[in-house]
Order: sequence, then C-alpha cells, then structure tokens
Amino acid sequence: MADERNVVEFRHTLVKRWLRGLVLLLSVTTMPVHTQQSRLQLRVPPECSITGSTSMLSGPADGEVLTGATTFSYKLRTSGGGGASLQLKLAQPGAQFSYVVRLPGAAESSGSQTIPESSTITVAQFGSNAHSAKQGDTGTMNWSLKGAANSGMPEIAFTIRCN
Repeated sequence: MADERNVVEFRHTLVKRWLRGLVLLLSVTTMPVHTQQSRLQLRVPPECSITGSTSMLSGPADGEVLTGATTFSYKLRTSGGGGASLQLKLAQPGAQFSYVVRLPGAAESSGSQTIPESSTITVAQFGSNAHSAKQGDTGTMNWSLKGAANSGMPEIAFTIRCN
C-alpha cells in the first residue's frame, strides 16, 4: 500500500511539474516583445557629365547651309524628383539651327530654332530616375546651320545639367 501511495504521489508530482512547465512556457510565448526598428536612408546624388565630342562637317552644299554630325559621350544619373537637360552652345546668334539627337534607350529629339543671343539651346531632356550605362553612353546629333557668320566648322560646346 505504501508503494502504491508513493507511485500515486510520484505521478501527482510529475503532473504538477509538467503543468507548471506548460504554464511557464505559455506565459513566455505570450509575453509582449519589444522591438526597435530603424530605417536607413541613402541619398545618391545626381551625376551628369560630358566626356568628349567630335564633329564632322559635310560642307555647305549650296554655299549657305552647313551640315554636320556630332558624336558625344556622357554619363547620367538623375534622382527620383529631378531631371536633366542636354544643352549646347553655339557662337552663331541669329543663325537657324536644326538638329536630330539620338540617345540610347530614349526617344529621338529634334527641333529647329534661331540661335538666341545667349547662344544656349536645349536639345534633349531627361526625366526623373534616368541613367546611362555605368561606363557611359554615346549619343549622336545630326545638325544643319543656316545663316552662319562664317562657312567654317562652328564651335559646338555640349553641357549636361542635372536638377
């Protein structure tokens, strides 16, 4: 009888310990967990650069209109809220300048206008999040110049502006 009583007490003690362990386990898993979150903000500034250009003159066929092609290399990375513009400067105020610009991955840009006194013309626009290849891209511009002051190769200076 004493042995039965010891067995019963042992089982009773075992069940109590098991229930205490279960209650402890449940209380630990249901305790509120406090976590901290942090946010990393990384700002990559825009990059715009022209690294070189070469022009070829096709000569004034009719003695009045110069035609040519200019190839240029550029790097570009605009921000989410910004953009960029490709501009050129021609020291031929009052002359009529027509152009077609071809850039990789972009629509063709073309126009014709009288060169202003400031001599700066915007020939292409880039929207937000625009980018060139990491090593840069090459663009081309075919152009004609009517009413230029001289018949030699006009000075064409490219700039690219990020905003």
